[in-house]
Amino acid sequence: DPIANKDKKLASKFNGRKEYKSGCDVIPEINRINFIEHDHLRMLPHLAGYASSCTFVVDEVHKLTSLKTQRTASGLQLARLAKCVIALTGTPICSSKSHSIMHWLEICVDFPLTRSNFWVGCNSMVSKLITTGIHMYEEDYDMDSSMTNEERQENMRCLPPRLGGSAAKGRENWDRATNIAYQVITRELVKRCISLVTHEDMELDECLRMENLCSKGEEYEVSELLERLPQRVMLVAKDSHHSKQIIEMLLQHLTPSDIFWLKGDERIAKQFGIRQESTTTMSEHLVMNGNFGSHPPKVVVVPHHFAEGYTLTWCTVMLTSVYPSNQATRDQLNGRINRLGHKRKIRTIERYHCGLLTVILKHHNTAKSLRAAMEALS
Repeated sequence: DPIANKDKKLASKFNGRKEYKSGCDVIPEINRINFIEHDHLRMLPHLAGYASSCTFVVDEVHKLTSLKTQRTASGLQLARLAKCVIALTGTPICSSKSHSIMHWLEICVDFPLTRSNFWVGCNSMVSKLITTGIHMYEEDYDMDSSMTNEERQENMRCLPPRLGGSAAKGRENWDRATNIAYQVITRELVKRCISLVTHEDMELDECLRMENLCSKGEEYEVSELLERLPQRVMLVAKDSHHSKQIIEMLLQHLTPSDIFWLKGDERIAKQFGIRQESTTTMSEHLVMNGNFGSHPPKVVVVPHHFAEGYTLTWCTVMLTSVYPSNQATRDQLNGRINRLGHKRKIRTIERYHCGLLTVILKHHNTAKSLRAAMEALS
């Protein structure tokens, strides 16, 4: 039973306490918090018989919006039967699929919901606007000038004239152009990462004093702080293969204990001698309490599609590029370093692009503008 095997591993974290049970025949206990994964809802139809005496809390409710899936049908059934239901999501839905959450809104609002009053229903659910107190700064960097002559010539041969290239009609090579761009960007990401994490350590109080002056606009610019204060980097990679390539380059300048790999290959991580986990809560508080040892990571490498379910508030800078994704995923990634409970209040996101990636970035920025417009309207 794959569920039981997975749960055995999790149960060990609970020191074998009897309250933790596994399997598909679990009966919810009174005065207990019962955790269920979204995908397991379809295997627990008997829970409907207990729903009327339960409070049903659904986190990441955007995962239960497709009526074609069994888990959504099971989740909605439990929600309609439950004594109380709380549905949560921090993921923006910025597409034609926005109305997919209507079935959840119908349970929560006290008036008939239709497409014509859908946004009224959404607005009625906004009970609190939370600010993290973090100052986020985003910068885009065009790295065309970092291409070698060979890379620039090859890139021109791959792109059509309308994008500044010289490829004849029908002879474009989009994959090759993308690979050239990532080849350039990978060099720049590693170079920038090394420059940020090799600053000398500084007392936290002094870091906070300088950041406070910067946020007030009194003494320091953000770019100056990046060069003077010790930084911890969240480095976003395209995929597992790209992560491995970046780590190999980082290890030419850093020690294995400086690097932490999220969602990495366990076998390769052992070869490199670096730490690897499938998820983590790397907060300032836990790191400073010694949960990550006497030598905490300076760089955390993360694949871009892994955008939720972990915390990296220990990191002060995110280095990334233009990867295939939607606006919701990009917002989720940003949220890994922009959460409640920071001491250091300034976070920076640096996005590097060149060649064909610059064209893709324009579409990403259009989606970001649409998102901002929707937020302003709501």
